[in-house]
Amino acid sequence: MKSEPDDYGLSHWGWRTEGTYFLGHLGETSVSLCMKEYGYTGGAHGNWSFFPVNYMWDGDTVKEVIISDLFDGERPWMPRLDAAIRREHITLLERRNANKDYVAEMKADLGGVPGMHRGVPFSFSSRGIVFYFAPYFLGSFVEGDFLVFVPTADIQDMLAPDGPMGRLLK
Repeated sequence: MKSEPDDYGLSHWGWRTEGTYFLGHLGETSVSLCMKEYGYTGGAHGNWSFFPVNYMWDGDTVKEVIISDLFDGERPWMPRLDAAIRREHITLLERRNANKDYVAEMKADLGGVPGMHRGVPFSFSSRGIVFYFAPYFLGSFVEGDFLVFVPTADIQDMLAPDGPMGRLLK
């Protein structure tokens, strides 16, 4: 757009698509990354979305990793994870100088939004989990996307010992 600004906004002549990725980790028994796909097909602005690529394997058996695979099913991990996501989302809003009344309203309910983690693309590493919220998921387009990092220290006691993150920490 910087080099050819006149080529954008011209219906299909200005269409554009790009793919990038964020690597969480690549190891002997698992891989975790998140793909970002940007597209512009005319209109006010392009848009993007995220797609997780999380797999673990043991010999010839390969399994897609979903968020519940990271956690011990006997522990109440969902409320704590949702609260951690909410806290980091608020921190990101503050860094972006969001409306102070809006942020104060969100801080009044730091318990998190039940199910905030559901359906959100993520990547994991020994450092923690990154959740990738595309534009419009948590706010208006102008707020952009939110890459919410939950450190391992905040959830370590809830992780499944034989799950993909638990294996990384051994």
